[in-house]
Amino acid sequence: MIGSNLYLQGGDGSSGCGAPFEQNPIEELWRYSANNRKWTQLSPGGDPLVKLKRHVAAEVNGTMYVFSGWGFACDGDVGPGQLWNRDVYSFDPRRSRS
Repeated sequence: MIGSNLYLQGGDGSSGCGAPFEQNPIEELWRYSANNRKWTQLSPGGDPLVKLKRHVAAEVNGTMYVFSGWGFACDGDVGPGQLWNRDVYSFDPRRSRS
């Protein structure tokens, strides 16, 4: 949580590459306000959102850092599959637009 808000980035879309389970990470960012009990999709400033799943995030001095996790590459229902994420991405809610 950052302040009274919970942030959720990424997740799975529909299944792909012939996998029996969902393998299409999405790049959305959502904020849940504990005060208002409401979800809002955000258009953040800072690093572009990335398509990740099974990743980790940590808050340091009001900035959320997203790291680790997997992307998924698939072309025409055939692909290399899971791709390890080696980058770190940041999100500063003070620079976001809802």
